[in-house]
Amino acid sequence: MRVHDVILNMIDERGGTDLPRVLVHDGAEALMSSPIAAERVSVQPAKGATAVDGDIVLARVSDGDAKAIQSVLTGLPAGVVAAIALAGSLDTLPVGKLLDAVLGAGAQVQNLLPVQHSGLSAVLIAARSDSVLLPGSYLRGTGTGTGTDDNALRRIVAEWVVESAVTRAREANLERQLDQATRQLAAAKGKPTAAPSPAAASAAARRPSRAQQGLRHPLKAAAHVARKMRTG
Repeated sequence: MRVHDVILNMIDERGGTDLPRVLVHDGAEALMSSPIAAERVSVQPAKGATAVDGDIVLARVSDGDAKAIQSVLTGLPAGVVAAIALAGSLDTLPVGKLLDAVLGAGAQVQNLLPVQHSGLSAVLIAARSDSVLLPGSYLRGTGTGTGTDDNALRRIVAEWVVESAVTRAREANLERQLDQATRQLAAAKGKPTAAPSPAAASAAARRPSRAQQGLRHPLKAAAHVARKMRTG
């Protein structure tokens, strides 16, 4: 999923027939360069524009740039959703800095969706609201929540309970695999095998194998018996 796919999914969730407006900050213009997006949304520069209810604000920032994230979110009116494309790696995301920036701007995180876009790892979806906003459904891949709807809340709680249990089971399995690999490595290190010298390697190459030795021994024994019989 690319950034413009995230935006289009958010628009689909809202419904409606009006052409939605996406206000794009400097540096994020290319994220909406898609023929499909051009047909379905009105992309306009964020600079000099006033965001209103129903708009989506799109920005691209470094994942650790708290000031840039806060700048995008500060002053947004209720009903405006910000989609912030994060550069960097998702597994090294500075969670504390990111949350401080979002909450410090008076906004709430609604979702964090991984994307496959050059130089980007995820899109953070956040909005300002006087009431608590529910996050989007992770397993359904939705962008934003649906207010305080009881069914949405039940879905989120169910996802958290089930997925956290599965995650713990996976972590326990990985720990067992790591413990087993650690013990095997320790056992291997406890029995070092020195490389043979060139002379020893040459002698080993000339030495017959066990299979060959097994064939030669009976022949030697038979020859020895034959000699005994002739001289006996």
